[in-house]
Amino acid sequence: MADQSGEWIESGPDWNPDQPPIKFAGASIRWSTTHFDSVVIPLIVTTKQVFWDIRLSAFEITDHLLKIVVDLPSIHGMAMEVVSFSEMDSAPAGLADEVAEVLNAVGAQVLSESWSYEIEFREGDRSETFRGEIASGD
Repeated sequence: MADQSGEWIESGPDWNPDQPPIKFAGASIRWSTTHFDSVVIPLIVTTKQVFWDIRLSAFEITDHLLKIVVDLPSIHGMAMEVVSFSEMDSAPAGLADEVAEVLNAVGAQVLSESWSYEIEFREGDRSETFRGEIASGD
């Protein structure tokens, strides 16, 4: 193999699998100290990557529960629809269904036991939460 040493990044933060990430692509990640389980990292990464266009601000992980926080208003999709609680915009329920589809697709590949999700949409003093089960591969 040819020497390609100039093609590799030689410095950066150390990756430590024993230390959970507290932020990913601008979204904060809060881990329960009593129910820490890193198996949801692929769910976090995929959700953030697929829904790069929405204001996905936080993830919280507790005992077999993944909570996702979305700040509204957000822009989403090819049509660049505004998602908010306003009657003139798209309702959060449609976006919640799309996020649930991604969670189930990834969960079926990486989870060996049952997990739940909560997707909380926040706009000012108003919020709405959607709950469900994440498919597992068991």
